[in-house]
Amino acid sequence: GGEPWIPVAQEHRPLAVDLQERDLDSVLNFFRALMRWRRAWPVLRLGQEVSHRDAPDPLLVFDRCDGERRLTVALNVSLSERFLPVEPSARLLPDVPGAGGEMGEHGLRLPGLGFAVLDRTAEAGRADHGEQGRGASVHPSRSRGMALPASPGPDRRPKG
Repeated sequence: GGEPWIPVAQEHRPLAVDLQERDLDSVLNFFRALMRWRRAWPVLRLGQEVSHRDAPDPLLVFDRCDGERRLTVALNVSLSERFLPVEPSARLLPDVPGAGGEMGEHGLRLPGLGFAVLDRTAEAGRADHGEQGRGASVHPSRSRGMALPASPGPDRRPKG
């Protein structure tokens, strides 16, 4: 209840929190599910960030790593399916809310506006000991935020 202190455009009314809370496919509920999942992975919140500047356009790719784990987040910001070459030992995490993608023999296939998280822990030992690949940039994370995916997955796209 209550009146907004500024006028709200009619087309924005369906985006009100009280309406999104009741809609399992809303952006709000997708974001909450993703944040619950993220809290279970300390490396995503506290790990060092490695940016993949050499990732093929239009993919945004970064790692979060600590002494034990290396997770790679890949986001496809195009409307078309894209391919990301990754080592065969990378494993697609299946429980990420809204994530899509399919691992093949030579890498990851991402749907348009899709994202995926890969477990590359087997590779973490080499990278953490100074053997960074060309085009990678390592820096400590100063932010507790995250990159927002553009799609909540193959069957559950948010409304609005």
